[in-house]
Amino acid sequence: MKTNICMKCLLAVFFVSIAMSVGAQAATYYIDYATGSDSNNGTSKSTPWKHAPGMIGTSGNVLSYETTHYNSSNTDVAGDSFIFKGGVTWPNACFAWVWRWGGGTGWTVGTDAVYFGVDQTWYTGASWSRPIFDAQATDVTINTKGISPIDNVMLRIYKGTGGYFIVDNLEFKGMYHLDNNEDMMLAIAALVAEVKNCYIHGWGHGPIVNTGPCSDMGDGKTYAICNRWASGPDSGEYANSAFRALTTSYDNENNDVRVHHCYIDGSDSYPTPGNMTNATKGFIRHFYNNYIAYVQNALTNNFCWYVWGNTFEEICTVTDFVSNNHRNLYQSYGGSGKSSYVYNNLAKNVAGGATFLWYPTDSTKFYCFNNVIYGDNNATLVFSSGQLTSASNTAGLYAWNNTFQLAPNNPFFAIGGSAIGGSSSGYAAYAFFVKNNHLISTNDGIQPRIDTVVIDTATNVEHTNAAATSANYTSGSTYPFAPQAVDALTVGNGTNVSSICSSLIDSDPSYPSIACQYDSPLGVSINKTDHTVSYPNRTPILRGQTWDIGAYEYNAGGAILQLTSPNGGEEWHQGEQRAITWTAQGISETLIIEILQGATVLGTVATGINAASGTYAWTVGRLQNGNYVSGPNLKIRIRTADGAVSASMRF
Repeated sequence: MKTNICMKCLLAVFFVSIAMSVGAQAATYYIDYATGSDSNNGTSKSTPWKHAPGMIGTSGNVLSYETTHYNSSNTDVAGDSFIFKGGVTWPNACFAWVWRWGGGTGWTVGTDAVYFGVDQTWYTGASWSRPIFDAQATDVTINTKGISPIDNVMLRIYKGTGGYFIVDNLEFKGMYHLDNNEDMMLAIAALVAEVKNCYIHGWGHGPIVNTGPCSDMGDGKTYAICNRWASGPDSGEYANSAFRALTTSYDNENNDVRVHHCYIDGSDSYPTPGNMTNATKGFIRHFYNNYIAYVQNALTNNFCWYVWGNTFEEICTVTDFVSNNHRNLYQSYGGSGKSSYVYNNLAKNVAGGATFLWYPTDSTKFYCFNNVIYGDNNATLVFSSGQLTSASNTAGLYAWNNTFQLAPNNPFFAIGGSAIGGSSSGYAAYAFFVKNNHLISTNDGIQPRIDTVVIDTATNVEHTNAAATSANYTSGSTYPFAPQAVDALTVGNGTNVSSICSSLIDSDPSYPSIACQYDSPLGVSINKTDHTVSYPNRTPILRGQTWDIGAYEYNAGGAILQLTSPNGGEEWHQGEQRAITWTAQGISETLIIEILQGATVLGTVATGINAASGTYAWTVGRLQNGNYVSGPNLKIRIRTADGAVSASMRF
């Protein structure tokens, strides 16, 4: 019997802090387009502003705020929060909205971060819903408040260095795309920022016409779909869309931009659902626990370090724009000696070019594990060596314990290929490590470069679609293509590769070294009514001494313990009353709750807790002996007395 232990980075990683009182210089401003006035002081819910600083149409005290802080290098706005009333709509007349009034100095809302978000006790209507920023399918107005005039974005946040901006629980919709310029709904031109819990959707474009077939794209190929703009400033040109839901800085791979718990969905885009090129583009360090659907390209990143726990759906299945325009689920270029980690993701119905496309540099590595991809009409993983400049490079592809299901005649792994721009370097990557993958298709899909130095492709299972169905590996299972019995072919037949886990580099809030020890939580579950996500989609299972093949570890009913609160994005303050909650299965012993800093136990919160109760009322920071603790990098751990079953959450 295998024991299921749910650890911090598999379930959620939290930006929760035990904080003390708010800094004296910080201010909170309330904004309500429906009933507010820029002549109000904005500092209470009863005297809100109408506009946020940087919007089109500001006046009065909002304009005074802009004048006072007009310097993008300032940090005197650190701790300022801008609270938008739930359920209220800011129309096209407010955009483009440009922030360039300085930034924060840390991550704590109300103390040192600059926060654009919500107070869920302040709303219009029967219940809270997100504030709505609606461009109303009309081109936005030029905003001259930035460094240069801006007319291609709904919100652009700028700070040349630093930042510490938090954009939280806002809804963006109605951006209209008319030409081949770069248009964006949300642009983060700062090195340190967090975008979370946002809902981005409902974009559209002007009329286009298909003039295919055509062979004048410049790549020597003939395309059946060759859409051109039918009107507008680029009339007659190919509709090579540069439209993005979210753009981050392009020019600094060392940024700390975090995007999580967002819902980016083109199912209501127009005139055709899924008719946009990029959900995101730019440098992103942590991209996790998001739902991305109905886009032509999910992540086109100059460099993205950590991509985990996301659900992708209907990617590249619509071709409104030119057929050769990226069109991959994930495309990233190698950083300077930095590696990329793509794990614990779920993707279904992917088409276009490649599912994962990686351009390594000489010392970068790509790690891919615990992903479940099905309905895949691409080459699943393409490792293009065209950027390698030395035969003695240390670049490598490491892919293990994934479950991939493809259409016929598509390769699972393709190694080699052209550089950006088309020329091949001729060099092979040093290592090609592909183990324990469950590969479902009709072809022999592993295609390494023969001159790669280290090739290890042991213990993969390749099924035809018919054979997989016969063995009860199906997309219709509760968890797609999971084994259904202890004697299934993938169960107990893998190679233990736990030694690789300790070599993976963690960076808060991403912990691949621990995720590596468990099977897949299968991305996020989604709520299509309120457009929110919840992680994990399934409870991950600890891999024991004998590993299974594929993304799943078979469990016939072992003990389960999973923390459910906090569940991501909260900020808890010392002395507050909060509930620590969990789910437990197969546990008869009582539980111990502890607080840790890193690996060090700071103290015991409670003992003798009934596992079946599922909740503990906690005065935040208080230990069982009455003392209080605070500090960075804290986590709550729940465990049985013998430590055989535990679950921990960083906060």
